[in-house]
Amino acid sequence: MRDVDSSARVRTPGAGPPHRPGGAADPTAARPDGTVHPAGAPADGTAHPTARPDGSARLTARPDGTAHSVGARADDVAHPNAAPPDSTARPTAPADGTAHPIARPDDVAHPPSRPDRTADPVPAPGSPRFWAAARRAVGAEAWTDGSARPPRWIVGRWLSTRLLTMLILLPENNILGDVRYYARQVEALFGPPRVTVVLPEYPAPALAVFVPPWWAALGSRMMYLITFVLLMIAIDAAFTAALWRASGRRPTPGVRVWLLLVPCLGPLTFTRFDLVSAALAGAALLALAARRPVRSGLLAAAGAAVKLWPATLLPALLLHRDRPRRLLAGFAGLGLVALATTVAGGGTTRLLSPLTWQGQRGLQLETIWAVPLLWGRAVSPQTWSTPYTRFFAFQVEGPGAAALVTLSTVATVAALVLLGWLWWRAWRAGRRPDGSVRPASLSLVGLLAIAAACLLIVPNKTLSPQYLLWIGGLLAALGAVAPAEPVLPRLNLLIVLACVVTQVLYPLGYGMLTGPHWSNAIGAALLTARNGLLLAITVLAVRRVLVLTRGTPG
Repeated sequence: MRDVDSSARVRTPGAGPPHRPGGAADPTAARPDGTVHPAGAPADGTAHPTARPDGSARLTARPDGTAHSVGARADDVAHPNAAPPDSTARPTAPADGTAHPIARPDDVAHPPSRPDRTADPVPAPGSPRFWAAARRAVGAEAWTDGSARPPRWIVGRWLSTRLLTMLILLPENNILGDVRYYARQVEALFGPPRVTVVLPEYPAPALAVFVPPWWAALGSRMMYLITFVLLMIAIDAAFTAALWRASGRRPTPGVRVWLLLVPCLGPLTFTRFDLVSAALAGAALLALAARRPVRSGLLAAAGAAVKLWPATLLPALLLHRDRPRRLLAGFAGLGLVALATTVAGGGTTRLLSPLTWQGQRGLQLETIWAVPLLWGRAVSPQTWSTPYTRFFAFQVEGPGAAALVTLSTVATVAALVLLGWLWWRAWRAGRRPDGSVRPASLSLVGLLAIAAACLLIVPNKTLSPQYLLWIGGLLAALGAVAPAEPVLPRLNLLIVLACVVTQVLYPLGYGMLTGPHWSNAIGAALLTARNGLLLAITVLAVRRVLVLTRGTPG
């Protein structure tokens, strides 16, 4: 809603000029009969500013129900702004609001009550005031104004936040190591002798993203750093534009959290491949909200083809029941093409290589299972070590590491079972007693997708900083298509805080985790806080899904 100038007044034909702020008189105000009198009524009520066009007096009611005249007829020579004989005159209210405008001179004026904000205590974490402040911080209430913004609103904020992100890259240029690794792998694909299995940790269709920057770089590793980062920035810009359109060109919570999340996570966003799958997964939800089921299925399949995890979106998308056969056809069609291409190019070995790579890894440094060992290492550095492995990641080794890897496997299986039960519960909740089905709301679909991403990340034995983009992309899409979802403010705040702590840990303070150092306890504390935030997001998403499916029959 646009702001309205409180000093503006509508002039009626034949009436005098409007009151000036503070009741200042205009000596040129003319009555209908042509005589001049002050336009502002003084406090003693000796003159009245204006009359109606027909000369009739306006009456305003007092608090006690009696009326008094505030307008002069056209044939009056003077009209005192006086109350009836049994009462005293009402003074004009000063602009500072120290007296009530209809209070009698002998009344005691009571200024409007203003809370003393300086005396307000700091809101306790988890209290209603705490979450209200959080909503303001992440823009969760901005959608309620219902007003569209001009294109310069989103363009200016996107440019400023992304410029800040790239400036952070200057002191954090060590995070370009993964991009250099991509360049070496793609070079081997085209170099003599050719290597048929490159980037085995990714599905083969992911080469459709890795190879074009190499062509644009003309085979130069140095130029590949630039072209790859530019490609990621372009994908981010396209996803931001999609969020903006889905939001009706309004600053919804989804738009605001995505603008804020990228600089909070830092330039890691543009130097890792995970932005692609996050944008595709979020775009699939946006397409579903736009009633484009085929496009939604294609986008989800494209995400699964390059990173696998977006395949877990399919059951949630189907629950919306908007022409589900078309959605399934889009997903299955592109999925079959990706499978056939992979098998034709590299056989079943290349098809299964991402799962094989994942299964051979140890306990990665940043997982929730590594936290107790890192606390032990802060006390006894000789007992546990954090070597850099052939999987291009640090992992924790020492007493208890193998047992925790087994425990993480069990927890991951349990999380998948829980996810399957949530899908079944949501499907059952949509069935009516008469046998018909009710489509799942966009809130439920989005929260199921977020819960799926969290249940894949949190209990796993591997956890990289860029995985937070999976959750962030889905949260942004949900905030764009269902901005009134009540759990969004807390989820948005938690993911932004998790991104900030993650950037402090990596790359700024990674030495607090990787090497024997006096700050190992600080690193363990920060990692505990970050993983606690991820666990809180998981619990909130799952609990909200349970609430939305509470009407499950039978």
